[in-house]
Amino acid sequence: MVKVLIQNDRIKLSAWLKKNYPGLTLSHMQKLCRIGEIRIAGKRCQPTAAMVEGDELKLPPYIVEYANARPRPSNVSKEDMELVRSLVLKETSEYIAINKPAGIASQGGSGQKRHLDEIANAAWPEHGGNLRLVHRLDLETSGVLLLAKGYEAARKLSDLFRTREVEKAYIAILFGSLDLKAGEIKSPVYEDGKPKPARTHYEVLDESFNLATLVRFVPETGRQHQLRIHARSLSHPIIGDTKYSTRRQSAELAGALGARIPPGLMLHALSLTLPNERTISAPVPPHFAGLAKALDFSLKGLK
Repeated sequence: MVKVLIQNDRIKLSAWLKKNYPGLTLSHMQKLCRIGEIRIAGKRCQPTAAMVEGDELKLPPYIVEYANARPRPSNVSKEDMELVRSLVLKETSEYIAINKPAGIASQGGSGQKRHLDEIANAAWPEHGGNLRLVHRLDLETSGVLLLAKGYEAARKLSDLFRTREVEKAYIAILFGSLDLKAGEIKSPVYEDGKPKPARTHYEVLDESFNLATLVRFVPETGRQHQLRIHARSLSHPIIGDTKYSTRRQSAELAGALGARIPPGLMLHALSLTLPNERTISAPVPPHFAGLAKALDFSLKGLK
């Protein structure tokens, strides 16, 4: 708990907080007061409460996160903001769940100038630039993605991911036909040149002769490219994966289908389940649905 001795002769709590913690939104301020995380002289209070010199103000330790306001995005197009607002799957007091499109990065870096971290904060300016990613999806992976409303919600949700209390399910279309129709993959994934333990459960949902297989992946760990690497370890990489599959595999499948394979990675974050909440499911994108149709795979009822 952070303790502050008020020096002003008379000042409203909301005004003092806005001056000292500009990144704190009014809605979050109201919540912190409501749950007793902010107190004046040891007592619960409202943002409208007046403080006088000598009052002791108690604040939660993570309040320092809001000492500087996050810069508001300025280069986000109106079209991108409208797109992201149209992708909402669920919204609560703690997060916004969206169906991330393939081809848009989760966050900036590595030359990515168009990313959801920035677009979402521009699309929902009422959150004061404090929408925060609590997990990531690869650039070309589509599906359920959570944006926490502020630091407190981000910390809580990040802890749930870290302690593996969030169940994530993906679907993918792999080259060829798998010998084992269900199993567990425990091949390590290298990060920063070091092998890291990784574990993924898989289940075959449908097959198209020996051409391709629809698979459900449930990862226990969350290593970068984990599902793509684990699919390759089965000798059946994900279709559309330009890093872990070969052009020959794509050419052979296209020849067998007698049609061009829709461009894009055939990996979709299908659903996400938080403790004590209903499952959040995301419809598959057009390129995934197009290939599934060509292979006569049924996607009904998947979650």
